[in-house]
Amino acid sequence: MLTGKVGKFTLEGNTVGEYVTGNLTVDRNVVDTTPVGQLWASGTEIGKSWAFDFTMNYDPANTAQAAILAAMATTGDSAFTTVGIYGSAAGHSWLGSAKLTTAGITKAVGSVDQLTGNFMGNGTLTYTA
Repeated sequence: MLTGKVGKFTLEGNTVGEYVTGNLTVDRNVVDTTPVGQLWASGTEIGKSWAFDFTMNYDPANTAQAAILAAMATTGDSAFTTVGIYGSAAGHSWLGSAKLTTAGITKAVGSVDQLTGNFMGNGTLTYTA
């Protein structure tokens, strides 16, 4: 899991912004293939999945943030072809397609408005160092 407060993410090449917190989780789906009577367990990987949760300062003028909110407000598909997650200034990045599963704005008196959301990966997540 990547957890950080340094980085940004993009949708379809447009910068959404720098996240206040971001959590990228990659799971390996393993099934138990231990034969009956075997002392030690064994497993076989049958696939992977990934998800990205974020919190960032809300900017109503940001078109990528507006696209996130519009995707949640419409009844159509909330899929994005290219979601880019950038973990640090060193250039580490993860790219993949994903579906937006949640999004919302938190407003509080005396605080900066926050945009939060979650993407569920829709296929391969590619890492670049």
